[in-house]
Amino acid sequence: MVKLVCAIVGVAGSAFPVDIDASQLVGDLKNAINAKNATTITGDAKDLQLFLAKQPVEDESGKEVVPVYRPTAEEMKEESFQWLPDEHRAALKLVEGEFDDYIHALTAGEPILGSKTLTTWFYTKNNMELPSSEQIHVLVVAPKGKNDRSAAMAIGVAPSLPPTTIHRHPERLKRWAAINAGFWKTPKP
Repeated sequence: MVKLVCAIVGVAGSAFPVDIDASQLVGDLKNAINAKNATTITGDAKDLQLFLAKQPVEDESGKEVVPVYRPTAEEMKEESFQWLPDEHRAALKLVEGEFDDYIHALTAGEPILGSKTLTTWFYTKNNMELPSSEQIHVLVVAPKGKNDRSAAMAIGVAPSLPPTTIHRHPERLKRWAAINAGFWKTPKP
């Protein structure tokens, strides 16, 4: 059994632990994430995109970049990649419901495939270290629903819902036509 800390990208205070067997499929992890966040995530678990939360490495210019693993026999003996520390600036922004260029780069990469086991994805394919506390392990990107108004609600503005058939009722249309005709009538001299 492994305890993974997951964070929903763009949702404040959304870091949460999930206990799961490392031999289970990523699809099972999606189901567990969806079950733990039924009020936050609307939609099916299969539509979730999961990404590894890797600790950045510095390139030659000193800029933080996403580490990419290309396994060879020699590299298998080298040190493994690390998870994103919960004290890193990108992780702190995640907790506030924001994300920076680094999180954007992580979520623009390859999502974890639902058919892989966690062991294969974490250790064989990406050479990650064993998960421990004080780390973020999985970034969750939930699809936006068609009636999702969260972006507008975040700034305190609730957009109106689309018109329904009651708005187009024939009697109501006649009344509005009469009001508009009276309003736009030109006055007689």
